[in-house]
Formats: sequence, structure tokens, C-alpha cells
Amino acid sequence: MTALEQCYQVDFSKNLASLRRASCFPGSPQSTSPFTQLTKPQHAKLSSSSSKSGKRRRYQDSDGTLSQARSIGALTGNMRLGSTIGGDDRNDYYNFSLNQTQVFNLSLYGLQANADVQLLDSAGQMVNQSYRQGRLTERINQTLAAGTYYIRVYAQADRTRYILSLATNPPPSVINAAAAVAAAANSTPLPPVANMGGLNWGLDMINAPEVWQHGITGQDVVVAVIDSGVDYFHSDLDSNIWSNSREIPNNGIDDDNNGYIDDVRGWNFVSRNNAIMDDNGHGTHVAGIIAAEQNGAGITGVAYSAKIMPVKVVNKGGYAFQSNIAAGIRYAADNGADVINLSLGSNYYSSEIEQALQYASQRDVVIVMAAGNEAAGMPIYPARLADQAGIAVGAVNSGRQVADFSNRPGAVLSYVNAPGVDIFSTLPFGRYGYNTGTSMATPFVAGVAALVRSANSTLTAAQIEDILVQTVS
Repeated sequence: MTALEQCYQVDFSKNLASLRRASCFPGSPQSTSPFTQLTKPQHAKLSSSSSKSGKRRRYQDSDGTLSQARSIGALTGNMRLGSTIGGDDRNDYYNFSLNQTQVFNLSLYGLQANADVQLLDSAGQMVNQSYRQGRLTERINQTLAAGTYYIRVYAQADRTRYILSLATNPPPSVINAAAAVAAAANSTPLPPVANMGGLNWGLDMINAPEVWQHGITGQDVVVAVIDSGVDYFHSDLDSNIWSNSREIPNNGIDDDNNGYIDDVRGWNFVSRNNAIMDDNGHGTHVAGIIAAEQNGAGITGVAYSAKIMPVKVVNKGGYAFQSNIAAGIRYAADNGADVINLSLGSNYYSSEIEQALQYASQRDVVIVMAAGNEAAGMPIYPARLADQAGIAVGAVNSGRQVADFSNRPGAVLSYVNAPGVDIFSTLPFGRYGYNTGTSMATPFVAGVAALVRSANSTLTAAQIEDILVQTVS
């Protein structure tokens, strides 16, 4: 291992991706190799292109009351409108309809004075609004059911011209635990159950409670979290940490002859020992999403009866050498992992990691990988290799909209979306907190993979991955 070896970085405090160069360890020589740093996402700019029909901006007056709203008709694709408000004419209303559920994006810009915008339902009740100060662009992003809606553009005082950009897109397909388990068990669709609500919105979105209702909670499944370690003392995780039954604790002997001495709970590839405690925070947050216990306190994981195998490859500063990641993947595959979670990545290809992924896949391990957070048109590595082994995972928010930072599938066919914005989960030292990124979406899918494997242990990893992709909704 050298200072010039390719390395990856995760920053727990941000958990989103942008590319830069730096040394692999604090104080080490400057590395000429790239890594991915997870940083705060920048809001993606909404497109201001003309409509698919080629219509240009149209500057004309709208009506100033709800009952006299100008009708846009059925909204499909993109459209831009323009007008002037302010002074005695404070309001412009527009009316539009949707024929099916769509992701609706609105942008109000080109302002010379302060103006705001509201989205109203068919009864005139507010659905959403944007009221930024001054001449800043106003934006509304909302998943809307089929129906009729109104837009109110209103000036605070001075007259201003404006451009109103509207766009609709089909909602993204999201991992569906209920549909996946039903397909795995060759059963009829699982009946819906009441939403848990609140901080559990991600579990509700993927229909995990529907699966639990049938007694499927990840029993007898081991999920390897290849990350920064796991706080195995956390009260929401301590009963769900994998234990190597073939190893006698603390006797200084490699009892199971796997090449790792006293690897009772996993292995630390950074320090080359069995100290798998999380000193960064990222791995503990991921582990909680997968398998936090259902104990009446804290949170509940997607597969709350599964076991977490901590494999530490990321150091305290958030760096991981590609050799350690590859070794961690092989360790998980050799020591009983049914599912591997990889919430890390880089824009640079690694043959060493690719070979490790193929090794794990050949040993019937389901591999789940973060697509990355650069708002790019394709996943980062290793998720870009998902069609060869595993699944790439993008992130959506609580409104089922693709997160603006989430990398899209590009040519990758083995790709799904999962909740990944403001996700509440476990943190070291018994704490909890929110994080955002495809790093958080990935463990939702790893948890669903554990549920599917628990529902039907005869399925191969390839069959499970196919089911997860084919049953999205």
C-alpha cells in the first residue's frame, strides 16, 4: 500500500459527492490519485428550455382572480409563460390539469422586483409555495396526483415582469419491499397496512411494514456494511451485530483459519486488527437504516432481525484505499455475508474492486452500491459496474422526486431508487441524526434484499437482484 494508491473518501457530516484531489491520510504526501468526497449537494438548476412543441416565451396578461384563471389545459412536458404584475394588478392565476401522477417542477424567474408563487388544488387550497426575498428565483417541486390545479403568481409591491417555467415528468420508480417479497415467495400481492408516519416515511415509501406484517423481518440474513465501522454498543444495534461463531474471542489465535485473528465481530482493514468500532459515523448511520432493532425506542431498520457484519475500510478522516475495499468485499463473501452494502465510490475505475465484486457475486452475495451524488448522468464506480455484479442505487426525497444531487442510471440497467434525503438513523455513542445522500438510499435497498433472501433462501443473488429491479413502483 502506497501513498499514491487510489483512495476513496467519505465525509459523514455531508454524505454527498464532489470530486477533488487530496492526500489519503492527514499529513501524508500529496496524492496524485483521485478520491470521492461526500459533500453538501448544490441545488440543480431547473431547465428553462422551451416546450417540446417548440413554443417560445409568451408575454401576455393572465387574470387576477381564481375564478378567471387563465387555462393552460393539460400540462405535459415543458412550458414557459411570461407576464407582468405589480402595482394595482397584484395577482396572476393559471389553471392546469394532469392526466396522471407526475413530478411537477415550477420556476419563477426573470424578476425585477419581489414576487412569489403558490400552487393550489382544485378547491383553491394551498398545496405548496415559494416566497424567497427580493428578485431570487422561486421554485416548487412536488409530486402531484391526476387532477386540476391552480398557480398564483403575486407581487409584493412594485411591478415586475416574470417568466414562469413549468415541467412535468413521470415519478421515479422506487424499490418496493412488498412487491419484491411477494415475487420471491410466488404469493399474491401483500395487502397494504397503515403508514407509520413521521421519521419512518422512508419505510412507508418502500412498503417495509407490509412485509413485517407477514413475519418476514430479515431473519437468518447477514448484511456486510463495508464502511467506516459500526458502533456495536449502540442500543439500537447491539443485538444485531454479526458474531463469528468459529472464532474464540481474544485468544490471539486464528481459530477458524480464515487469515484474521480474533475477528469475532468483523475486521478492520485500516488498522489490520479486529477493532471495528466506528470512528467516523458513516457506517453506523448506514447500519441503522438496514437493521436497527425494533425495540420500542429509537428507530427501526428495514430488516430489523438481520445481522450486521462490520467491515471497516474507511478511516477516521473518511479515506479508504481501493485495496482495503477489495479485501473487505472478499472478507464478507468468505465469512458468510448474504448481502454487501457499499455506500462509497469514485469516478475512477478500479480493476481490483471489480475483481472483488465478481468474486462476491460468484459466491452468491447480493451487492448493493451507491450511485453517487454529483448530479451526473451515470453512476460512479463501483456502482457503474452493476450490470456485471450488483445493483446501483439512486436517491429520492419524501415526495418521491429524484434528489437533485443523485447520479442517474445512464446505461446501467441494474439500477433502482430509494429514500435518501434527510434520513434519520443511528450515530456513534448512542446518538441519532439526519443524513442525506445515495449513501443513505443504498442501505434501504440492502435491507430489502435481506427481506427477500429471508422470504426465500433458495433464490440466487442474481435472482434477488433481478426481482428488486423488476418490482419497483
